[in-house]
Amino acid sequence: MCPVVPIAAFTHRPSGEPIEIDGKQFPYLKAIGAYTTLFNLAGNPVIVLPLSQSHKGLPIGVQLVGRRGSDMRLIAIAETLTEITGGFQPPPGY
Repeated sequence: MCPVVPIAAFTHRPSGEPIEIDGKQFPYLKAIGAYTTLFNLAGNPVIVLPLSQSHKGLPIGVQLVGRRGSDMRLIAIAETLTEITGGFQPPPGY
C-alpha cells in the first residue's frame, strides 16, 4: 500500500519567506513541513511527483509515502506514474 497525502503548493520564493495559504500567512518551515515532518521522523520513504497542472498552468503535485525500507518499490511506483502522467511540464512562460 502506498498512501497519497497532500503536499504544500506555493510559488517560488526565497527560503524562509512566509507562505500565504487561503489568505493567511504561515511561517515557511511550518508550511512546507506540515505534511512531511512526521514521515521523516518515522523513517518512511517519501517522493513528491508532478501530477497535473492548475488552470493557470502551475504544477500540482502528489506525495507518495512508502513503508520503511520500501524505497525501491516507491521509486518504481513513481516511475510508473510518471509514464502515465507525462512527468513535469513547465508552466507557460517558464
